[in-house]
Amino acid sequence: MIVIALLLLVSIQDPLTAAQMEEDLRQLADVVSRAWAYADDKKENFGVDLEKVTTGLVRRLPSVKNRREFGTFLEEFVASMQDGHAFVITPGVSVFEGRMWPFELVDAKEGMVIRVKGSERKGVGTGDLLLAVDGEEVEDLVARWSRRVPASTPPARRLKAMRRMRFTSAASIRLLVERRDGSRQESVVDTTEAAWDEGPKSIAVRRLDEKTSMMKIPSFTASDWQAWMKADTQEERAKLLNDTEEAIRKAFTEVADSQVMVLDLRGNGGGTDALGIIVARYLLAPDFTYFSLQTRYSPELLKLPEYAKMTGLPKEGWDPQANPWKPPAEAGIQAYRGRLLVLMDEGCFSTTDNFLACIASLHPNVRFIGRPSEGGTGAPRELVTLKNSNARVTFCVMKVFSPKGRLIEGRGTKPHVQVKWTREDVLKGRDPDLEQALNEARR
Repeated sequence: MIVIALLLLVSIQDPLTAAQMEEDLRQLADVVSRAWAYADDKKENFGVDLEKVTTGLVRRLPSVKNRREFGTFLEEFVASMQDGHAFVITPGVSVFEGRMWPFELVDAKEGMVIRVKGSERKGVGTGDLLLAVDGEEVEDLVARWSRRVPASTPPARRLKAMRRMRFTSAASIRLLVERRDGSRQESVVDTTEAAWDEGPKSIAVRRLDEKTSMMKIPSFTASDWQAWMKADTQEERAKLLNDTEEAIRKAFTEVADSQVMVLDLRGNGGGTDALGIIVARYLLAPDFTYFSLQTRYSPELLKLPEYAKMTGLPKEGWDPQANPWKPPAEAGIQAYRGRLLVLMDEGCFSTTDNFLACIASLHPNVRFIGRPSEGGTGAPRELVTLKNSNARVTFCVMKVFSPKGRLIEGRGTKPHVQVKWTREDVLKGRDPDLEQALNEARR
């Protein structure tokens, strides 16, 4: 509570003038236009007009009362880039509130379906349709938050907005729901202390039937991700991946005798491509290209420590060509020979997007099931600190191409079989993605 109070105090006692806010917005637009890897592609193919966005926000500046509201403006600018890796941190402005709704939401055919983990709560239950929160219709709420969340594709933006809007500062919320019997009910529900439900991080393997195995890879992160992020050298990082590499090897040993493998990547938000490429080695013939990278250089990028020590780099502009990334040669890896079915959704992002694009390009008989991946990738770097607000902004500095030369950002990978969940699935605890995979496995 003390920390929250101090943050609010900063926003009240450290105001920004309209001129200062406009200067920050124009500074941000200038850096993004010359340093962002996807500036041209997003403008040409996705209608991202940075000049128009900046002009629109500048016109609205007279309505901004404090630093917190300006932080929201910066979120809108960053969200408009349609780059899932872009984000802004504004000092004195908290991104997430301290409390959250006591239930999850599933985007089903019938609407927003509530799923309560653990015991049911008074006034709300699993299978109820959420219609409104504090008098605001749920679709209007999603639309409002969609203007503030960074995402590379519209389905991923919707998913992220649904997650973000669950955070609140309120001790309770007023809900309007449609109960399972069709009646409507309004009730007040207490919120809970905010906490991230990260779920399992370890790789899990289980047998589905005599010929089908399932491997769940929830993340491409090292077991000690904080230590991996802080490591100074590639050698240190490689050592921190040893236990995860061993877990991958063990998992593929367990599924080696199955005729069909269901690889579940749903909700895998990425990590490091050093692990993505290891999994790919167990699925593809040797000597393949995992992806190709092309860097956009700028004065801001060259100031970063990892680039400042390099010589011969252009001061501005692109690498002359995309550079392919291939796995190191390693003896003893036997690629899985059975059929491959991949479960995917809008939560597949970053490294997972790269992995999916690689497998889609090179695997001879893969089938993707679920919903399109986010399509977000590109080596994000914090490149600008705004002069007056001291807000720090991160965005992608590299284009990433699939092995067949397809740009991944904003496109992602689409499933062969698209699955939409239903209210009945949530009520009965079914997994329609897995059910569809089992149908495919029997063919």
